[in-house]
Amino acid sequence: VRVTQSTEASAEPQEIKTLGVGDYFGEKALISEDVRSANIICNKNDTQCLVVDRENFNQMVGTYDELQSYLKEYVEELSRSDERRNALPHSPHMDSAEAQHFRRLREKIALLSADRPFQSLEVIATLGMGGFGRVELVSINYTLKCIPTQVTG
Repeated sequence: VRVTQSTEASAEPQEIKTLGVGDYFGEKALISEDVRSANIICNKNDTQCLVVDRENFNQMVGTYDELQSYLKEYVEELSRSDERRNALPHSPHMDSAEAQHFRRLREKIALLSADRPFQSLEVIATLGMGGFGRVELVSINYTLKCIPTQVTG
């Protein structure tokens, strides 16, 4: 489908985007009373569009406020899980050499590109569509092999 929008600069609506299989539109209308100004124009006769109105959306997923509350709690739990996972292992089976190895591994991972962390990802396939977007299967275009080194003195 083509997405067009009227502007003051032009008498005719201007194309601003093209959407394909799995893309979506109108999500803002589910969470607010704003009037949308875009037009959706079908490019092909066999195009199918699935519709969810606000009432059904709220029954299935929850209201915007409920989602915001849930997401806030979810992000806080993820943060706590990350802190626990990234904590230095304190297992009785973990000797200091192993602990140093994990610390060096974390340092090497931290050196990976922070400004463009996903540049090395190759999309293999779309696994599905979730409530907040697509789930993609990706391949990483580089390998990271960490070999413990012995310090000789």
